[in-house]
Amino acid sequence: TIPRARFFQLALVAWLGGVTAFAARWLLTSIALRRVLSQGEVPQDSELRRLVDEACRRVKLVRHVRCIVTEKELGPATCGFLSPKIILPRRLADGLTRNELEMVIAHEVEHIRRFDFLLVMIARVAVALHWYNPLAYY
Repeated sequence: TIPRARFFQLALVAWLGGVTAFAARWLLTSIALRRVLSQGEVPQDSELRRLVDEACRRVKLVRHVRCIVTEKELGPATCGFLSPKIILPRRLADGLTRNELEMVIAHEVEHIRRFDFLLVMIARVAVALHWYNPLAYY
């Protein structure tokens, strides 16, 4: 049988290992997202800018929202708390009709208005701290 003090030491080491693994995963994801943002481009297309501005106006969002078009096959997505951005893959930005693009942008602006990015960050911290608890993932 393991002495109680030794058991708690082992449990603490296991917990810290899990927290470290989740923190490392989060860091790598953040680095990959920064790379996508740096390789993307802010479109000079005034129509896309106008759609973002209209969507922000409709929901009374006063923060400036940038739109980044990327060659990566991801998204559409939003990121950034202080400087919110909408990430659109080029195939969507070029392939959707104006109405479809308007709906996609309105959806992403709503995520920004509700501060969903901040909620995702809080959820990631909670999961990192409670990685051993299956309910944390829910």
